[in-house]
Amino acid sequence: MRRLRRALRRVLRALWRGGSHTLVLLLTLLFLLWLALFLAAGSAEGTRWLLTQLTTLQSVIRFEVQDGTLRDGFRLRNFRFSGKKFHLDAEELSLRLTWASLLHGDIYVDSLTGRRVRLVFTGPPNPKPIVLKHPRLPLRLILADGLLEDIAIVKPTGTLAADRLALTGGNWRHSHLDIPYVELAHPQLHLALSGSLDFLGNYPLQAQGRLQAAWLARHDLKPVRVTLGGDLGALAVRINHARPHAVEAMATINVLQPLQDYRGLVRWGRQSVPWFPQLALKTRDGLLNLYGDRKGLWLSGRADLQGDTVPRGDYRLFAHTDWRSLQLMPLEARTRLGGRLRVSGNFGWTERPHWDLRTDWSGVDLSRQWPALNTVLPVLDGRLDSRGHMTAADSALGMARVSGMVPASTTCTCASGASMRKESSRGCRKLTSHVPTGSAGTLKPPSESERASNPSVA
Repeated sequence: MRRLRRALRRVLRALWRGGSHTLVLLLTLLFLLWLALFLAAGSAEGTRWLLTQLTTLQSVIRFEVQDGTLRDGFRLRNFRFSGKKFHLDAEELSLRLTWASLLHGDIYVDSLTGRRVRLVFTGPPNPKPIVLKHPRLPLRLILADGLLEDIAIVKPTGTLAADRLALTGGNWRHSHLDIPYVELAHPQLHLALSGSLDFLGNYPLQAQGRLQAAWLARHDLKPVRVTLGGDLGALAVRINHARPHAVEAMATINVLQPLQDYRGLVRWGRQSVPWFPQLALKTRDGLLNLYGDRKGLWLSGRADLQGDTVPRGDYRLFAHTDWRSLQLMPLEARTRLGGRLRVSGNFGWTERPHWDLRTDWSGVDLSRQWPALNTVLPVLDGRLDSRGHMTAADSALGMARVSGMVPASTTCTCASGASMRKESSRGCRKLTSHVPTGSAGTLKPPSESERASNPSVA
C-alpha cells in the first residue's frame, strides 16, 4: 500500500512539473503574440498588413487601407460589404475602437464615420412579404458616436437619398437595441428620434421625437411631434401639431408587404390653410380618412371651409388617385349659396393637365356671395359638363349639356387663334389655339337644327 502511494505521488509530482512548464510556455507564447499584435496595431504598416490579411481570408468584405492604426483609429476607402441581393458601399470609412472593452464582454466603438454611403439592391423586386432575420449578439455592442454623410438607398424602382444620418449612444445586447438619439437630415425634412427595437417577431419598436419639414418652415410652423409604435408588420405612426394650429395624423403601415398598404386619419381644428395663399382659405374643423398602397390612394373626408372666392360651407370629398390622375366620386359642397353643388369626374396631370368634369347644381344662388349677379344669373339648377386641357403651347376648354342655368341643349366650345363666335346668350371667351372637332367624345358647336329650334343660340 505504501509503495502504491509513493508511486502515485511521484506520478502526480511529474505531471505537475510538466503541466506547469507547459502552462508557462503557453502563457509566454500568448504574451508574445499579444505583444506582436499590440506593436503591429500601433503602427501604420502593421495595421495595413493585418487588415490586408483580413481581406484575403474572405470575399464578403473588400476595402483599401488609407491611413491610421488599429489602436488609435484607422480610415478605409472603397469599402464594400457584399450580400446575396445587395451590397453596401462607402467611399470613405473611419473607425475607432476601445479594445480594452473586450475584457468586459463589450465591443465599444468610440466613433464610426462614413461618407458617400450607398445601399444598393441588385436583385429584382421581391413580390413576397419580407422575411425578417432575428440576430442575437453574444456580446454587447456600443456605438458612442456614428455619422454617415451623403447616403442613399438605391433600388431598381428608384433612389432614396439623405444628407446625414447620425446616431449617439446606441446599445445592442442580445436581441434588444436601445437608441438614445438618432437624427436624419434630408433637404425637405429633419427628423430626430429616440427609442428601442427588439429583433424578435416582426421587430416590435417604440420611439418618439420631432419632425421639421421644409414646407412647415416656409409657413412659420413649429416642428411636429412624432410617435412610433407597433412593429414592422403594423407600424403605428402618430403626428401631432398642437399650437398654433391643431393638426393630428394617425396611420398604420405594413412595411413588410411589397405594396406597403396603409390606413390613416387626419383631423384638424381652426386654422388658416397654408396652401393656395391667393385663395385665403380658412377652416374651422375637418377630417380626412385615407387608405391605399404604393399603387394608389383612396380619400374620404369633410371640412368646414371658406375663402375670399370660396363660399363658406360644408365640403365633402370622396376620391381616388393612382398618382397619375384624381377621380372625384364626388366632391360635394353645401354652402351659404344654398342648395348643393356636386363635382365628379377626372383630373389628370400626366403629359399635360387635362380634365373631364361634371357639375350638378341644385338651388345654388351665386348672388348670396356676389350680389352683382342677382340681375344676371338666376338660381342655378341643372348640369354643366366641362372638358379641356392646358399646355405651354396651347389650351382648350369645352362646356356642354348646360340645362337650367342657360338655354338647354347649348354646347359651347372656345378656342384661341380663331374668330370668336357668340354661341350662347353668355358667349365664349378666347382660351385656346386649337378648335376641337366634332368627333366622338369631343365637344362641338351647336348644329343648324339646334340653332333653329333655340333662337337664343343663334
